[in-house]
Amino acid sequence: MKLLLLVLLVSVVAGLLEEPTKERKCVPQPKKNSLGLDLKWFGSVKEFFLPMWSQLYATRTASDILEREAARIANHEIDPASCLVFKQENTVSAYGRVQNYNISGDADSIHFKSPWSGPKAGRFDFHMTDNSNFVLGITCWEDDQASWAVLSTKFHLAPHVRQEVLGYVASLGFDVAKAVDEDYSLSARMGLEDPNHNSSWSIVEINEDWLIHKSYSVLLI
Repeated sequence: MKLLLLVLLVSVVAGLLEEPTKERKCVPQPKKNSLGLDLKWFGSVKEFFLPMWSQLYATRTASDILEREAARIANHEIDPASCLVFKQENTVSAYGRVQNYNISGDADSIHFKSPWSGPKAGRFDFHMTDNSNFVLGITCWEDDQASWAVLSTKFHLAPHVRQEVLGYVASLGFDVAKAVDEDYSLSARMGLEDPNHNSSWSIVEINEDWLIHKSYSVLLI
């Protein structure tokens, strides 16, 4: 009985584990201007969602937003969903909080840094886009770790786009088993409207009453 109680206690207090989420070193940048990103379209998008990304990117973003090392972030603080939104004014809303980023970029990449000193800064290189719905970026962090994320104008990727993205990141040496599909299904209950409905929406503070237990392979449980 004492052993069982100890295991249960560890499962409650343990936080995120970053080390198991690391996959590979930085990916070489694409040739300059090779993607053909439509900057007029990209600049016109007021909010991007992140429907799919790698575990490392998800873990480090949680650290950015909550301003703590991953190991000190409890499960309930990131459940049941991030409802993450990247806004045109370089702010990221997630987990009921807002974080301002120092961002600069061009048609090939974005350089970013959180004002919190804990996480690493990085470069988000554009690798794939349809210039109307999504952009896939590969991140090179300053500690030479690589991760990836999809910026999208919609809550969810079309099935064929999702498969194309997974095939591409797999070709770069990433493990598709470590891809995280963000669940925006609860976001409407937290103040977010599905952009496909062309409705206005706003971020509201997440009440802990909404939180439910949900396990990811990125967590120590």
